Amino acid sequence: MAEFIQQRGVELSTISPSPVTTQPPSRDESPASSVRRLKDQRAEAEASELPPADRGLQAWTFALNAWFLETMIWGWSFSFGELNLYLATHAPFNKSSLASIGAVGTVALAIQYMLPLALISVFRRYPDWARTMLWAATFTSCGSMLISSWASKIWQLILLQGVLCGISGAVLYTPVLIWLQEWWVVRRGMASGLIFSGTGVGGFVFPFLLNSLLEKVGFAWTCRVWALITFVIFGGCVATLRPRLPAVKPAVRGPWVTRGTNFSFAWHPTVILMYFITFLSSLSFFPVAVYLSTYVDSLASSLSATTVLAVFNAASVVGQVYVGYLSDQYDKAWIIAGLGIGSALTAFLAWGFGDTLAKVFGFCILYGIFSSICSTWNAAARDVAGGDLRISTTVFSLFGIFRGIASIVGPMIAASLYDEKHRDQDDGVWGRYGFRGIMIFVGSMALASAACGFGLRATKHIKTQ
Repeated sequence: MAEFIQQRGVELSTISPSPVTTQPPSRDESPASSVRRLKDQRAEAEASELPPADRGLQAWTFALNAWFLETMIWGWSFSFGELNLYLATHAPFNKSSLASIGAVGTVALAIQYMLPLALISVFRRYPDWARTMLWAATFTSCGSMLISSWASKIWQLILLQGVLCGISGAVLYTPVLIWLQEWWVVRRGMASGLIFSGTGVGGFVFPFLLNSLLEKVGFAWTCRVWALITFVIFGGCVATLRPRLPAVKPAVRGPWVTRGTNFSFAWHPTVILMYFITFLSSLSFFPVAVYLSTYVDSLASSLSATTVLAVFNAASVVGQVYVGYLSDQYDKAWIIAGLGIGSALTAFLAWGFGDTLAKVFGFCILYGIFSSICSTWNAAARDVAGGDLRISTTVFSLFGIFRGIASIVGPMIAASLYDEKHRDQDDGVWGRYGFRGIMIFVGSMALASAACGFGLRATKHIKTQ
């Protein structure tokens, strides 16, 4: 909610420092030239003091902090299928519809995907307030989770865990998107894959943790324990997360959007195709992430549903890292097309004929690997932005908006296609337990994203105007 390929542009850390001279300017040098020379010397001196990009303790410390934030923010969101099962079968929330229960998690996901684009402008306009905003988001997230332990209506959970936790999660995660471009340049695809793998790790561990807590202490105390855990981890990350480039408080804050600003990159053919690819692949992904536990619960047991959800999220770790590595090495068009075709085949075959737990496990592993479309975003942003970090970050966030929209639309469509009358019926050879329509939808959207992936080949050599 992922660069061994050399980027265009010059990275500050690669500028070799030159000695700063202290001799007075020549008599023939104008005052303006003297000022420019002194500014250049100061810039060179500051560049020589920056920590190196793509290597070193500080770069890896940033990556570790970003990984923890990724794990806690996104790992929790992708483990909400476990909470769906519990809320649907326990008072006072069991009288709510499946769509409204699922909305708690999908609203949070949508906000976390869509809000960073606006937040990036806020962080860049007020860099001196970054630390304050991060601490405010930490207290908002943990406080909302704590208060939700006393919720008795599903709308209260949507407000507290969906809206407020979603907003605070987006605020906490936005610096990762901005500062990743500073700390990792040549190896950004690899770093992105490693950071994004936190979603899979959290998605593997958290379902078991949540299942254990829900069974032993119930929903209310699970929320309270989780609020404490997140406060400790978020607090540690906020205290140590740092940008590579020093934050400078502007003397005069300019307008939010400067007249004449060139936004042509947002309509670059590669970016437009990536909008469609992200939206279609996400329409395929989120119904599986949200309702897979319900399918397995009909097939086997709630414990099996927890295990399958965990395996599904763990498989995405492999996918995110490997796809991130491949995006540094090979043409993203073939990678995206392969991901879409692989996702479609696993949905139609492994899930469609999934009449045993073993077949469903196979589907979870394969689909989890093939659904790693987010690890291609950095490669697409790099191809359009070149060495411009601002454009690269903005393009990445634009893709997140389309994934956020799909995180709401996909599960809503899936809920309308779900045949609850056949929830406990093993009817037919293909498409059991009322999921036939969902399986067709998931596979079709994956195929459509593969078709758009092939179209990326035609945009490979188009440059931004």
